[in-house]
Amino acid sequence: MLNPVDKEIQLYLDGTYGKGRWRYDRPPHAWERGGGDAELDRLFADQDTALADLKRTTEAMFAARDEASAAGQGTISVGEKGEIALAKARAQAIKDFEKADERASLARARVTTRALWLQEKFRRQQAAKGL
Repeated sequence: MLNPVDKEIQLYLDGTYGKGRWRYDRPPHAWERGGGDAELDRLFADQDTALADLKRTTEAMFAARDEASAAGQGTISVGEKGEIALAKARAQAIKDFEKADERASLARARVTTRALWLQEKFRRQQAAKGL
C-alpha cells in the first residue's frame, strides 16, 4: 500500500515533470552525444578514454599512497630500500594522476567548446529563419 505522502509526491512529480506522459524520448540535439556531428562524437570518445584513464590513475595513486603510508607507519615491513622504492612509486603515481587529470580536463573542454559552437550555430540558423 502506498503511503499517502508518497501518493502526493507522485502526483506532484507527474504534474511537474510529466512522468510517464511522453511516448518516446526526443532525438538528441546536434550538440549532444549521438546528435549526428562526427567531430563531436569523436571528442566524446576521446573524453571517455581520458576519463577512464583518470579513474585508473586515481586508483593507482591512492593505492601507492596507502602502501607507502603503511610502510612509513610500520604496518608492513619492507626495509629502508623498500620504503624508498615505495616513495618513488608514490611520486610517479602522483605525476601520472596529474597528467591524466590534465588530459581529462582538456578533453572536457574540447567537448564543451564544440558543443557550444554547435548550439550557437543552431541558434543563428533559427534566428535566420525567423523562429
